Amino acid sequence: TAKEEWTVSGTNLGGWLVLEPWITPSLFYQFLSEAYDEVSWDDRWGKDAPQHTAMDSFTFCLALGPVEGNKQMRRHWKTWLREEDVAGIAATGATHVRIPVGDWMYKPYGPYVGCMDGAREELERALKLCAKYGLSVLLDLHAVRDSQNGFDNSGHAFDITWGSEDQLVGWEMTTITTFEHWTNRAAHWIGKFEHSTNSYPVINHTNIDFTLAVIAEMVAAHKENPAVWGLEPVNEPWQFTPLDELKLFYWRAYWIVRKAAPAWRFVMHDSFRGYPAAWWDFMKGCPNKALDTHIYQAWNRPGVIEAYYSQACGFKGGVRSIEDLVDMPLIVGEWSLATDNCAMWLNGFNDNLPGFPKVMCQMAPCAEPYMGSEQPGAPPDVGLPLQGPYGTGVSGPQFGLCPVGFEWGFMESDYMTTLATKVLASYTSGHGWFFWNFRTEIEPRWSFLDAHSRGWLPGNVSAFSAAEAAAACPDQPIAMRSEAGVVFSMRPPRSDSSTSMLLNSAKPTQQAIPALARLSMVITAEKVAPLALLAVAIGAVLVVATLLVILRTRSNPACAEDAYHRVNLPK
Repeated sequence: TAKEEWTVSGTNLGGWLVLEPWITPSLFYQFLSEAYDEVSWDDRWGKDAPQHTAMDSFTFCLALGPVEGNKQMRRHWKTWLREEDVAGIAATGATHVRIPVGDWMYKPYGPYVGCMDGAREELERALKLCAKYGLSVLLDLHAVRDSQNGFDNSGHAFDITWGSEDQLVGWEMTTITTFEHWTNRAAHWIGKFEHSTNSYPVINHTNIDFTLAVIAEMVAAHKENPAVWGLEPVNEPWQFTPLDELKLFYWRAYWIVRKAAPAWRFVMHDSFRGYPAAWWDFMKGCPNKALDTHIYQAWNRPGVIEAYYSQACGFKGGVRSIEDLVDMPLIVGEWSLATDNCAMWLNGFNDNLPGFPKVMCQMAPCAEPYMGSEQPGAPPDVGLPLQGPYGTGVSGPQFGLCPVGFEWGFMESDYMTTLATKVLASYTSGHGWFFWNFRTEIEPRWSFLDAHSRGWLPGNVSAFSAAEAAAACPDQPIAMRSEAGVVFSMRPPRSDSSTSMLLNSAKPTQQAIPALARLSMVITAEKVAPLALLAVAIGAVLVVATLLVILRTRSNPACAEDAYHRVNLPK
């Protein structure tokens, strides 16, 4: 339950076992249109160009094949995550790391066969390093077959429509290759997505069963490893995923984990539905569970720094609402200090979301390849402008410079430090957090190690005290929970003569207690008499609510394996 005492503080080992071009662009420069000496990319591949372009793990293996792909992956694995990185994470005071993995590591299929050989051994290397430096590990099934969200971070970006355009360059006509992703984005893991209705007419039980088999293999492989703290069965299933089907998947996965590794934490992503009504009574009474939510400010509408500060403090309300009303431990599994979308390829290889970025991005020298000078295409040619293939948005290297985040001038360090303090004030009101990511090639706001070395994060990230949290966000309500499950949010006393009290109750669902109306009352001497009857009425409602809570608790089935079927599935 949310009363459990454990907390986490740490970072994600992203861009390592599951590729994301924006984290490690040096691995993907080779797929730009002018990366092959004097022979243009379009002329080299012609109509087959899409089959030779990598945007994610799946297409990386498809484009390079098993031999060259595996050669580059092994070099990448060894150089992207080093012992010095794990030692550095531990030196920050971090307690945990979250390691994204792909399902192909346990049951290879398609282009992953051969291409990803050795990934399991690399994971074992990481687990040994984490044990050596005292870090606990959350294994995160970040990428599943046919994609759970359509992003490149799912292993395979869907759906991509390829095309071409004739353009006049100088005095010659040339054909360029184009592609479109964001208007066609889809996720096909749980079924074939229907764009016209934003729904899944048919559920793909074969895919779901495959993922459950992968989870069983993960548990069997790592259940005896003392470094493993828990498992997350799927990362960021998008918001169109049918919630009933997702909950059933979570329930089945939970029992796979609980039977073989009962001490592991089972961490479920909220499917971008991080509000209490989505999770009422789900897995009520089941031990060792938690909910994961991801909160970023990078996609905000740009504003003054005070707007980011205010929102950062406001995150506490959402964290507390889940913990207090749903009684589910909440982890913020991903967050960063980025306040814009400028990071190159953040929204996809050589692409961008329509209308983004919303600020004037800065340009910085593209990094030297972290894996060494033998990496093809890296660094990008300083003599070339923006290269293809061209998405619907613009993001890419130009003349050896790469777009990076907008800096806040000479106040940059102060602003980032203050923002981090306010964010942590909110996230530590729950059960902790994982920063995204442990490192990047050129973006400090997305790099845990870089941000810590710059002093933006506390010296000991796991020692953020309640006093520091209160000082960071002094105007935030103090949440207190009554035995009836009603949350009282009280703001610090004001200097005026009135005393304000805000009474909030849980939002209802079919199985929840009837909601109390939200009441806000300012008590003054003149209003005491008229409010007496109202106070009696509120008291009566609270008594009834308490009795309903007791009855509901007694009627709830125990956390037995068939409980979800008995309570939630259609008759």
